[in-house]
Amino acid sequence: MSLSADERDKILNAIATSDEAFVRHYYYYYSFLFYTGCRPSEAMALVWDDILSDYEFIKFNKAITGSVDGLRELK
Repeated sequence: MSLSADERDKILNAIATSDEAFVRHYYYYYSFLFYTGCRPSEAMALVWDDILSDYEFIKFNKAITGSVDGLRELK
């Protein structure tokens, strides 16, 4: 199931206009996920070296996942 652009915008607007500051704090995080298609585990693994110098491309080449030993980076 995927969301329409209108549904996406309603979700982002609800986050941006929330009465709770801790919810508004996540607006840019969720915007990034929606507009790039990035998964949360991929976003957690991003480092500056994954962003090309012209800011035109981002390399999603790893993810952070949970394991029995704690958090683990997967390539």
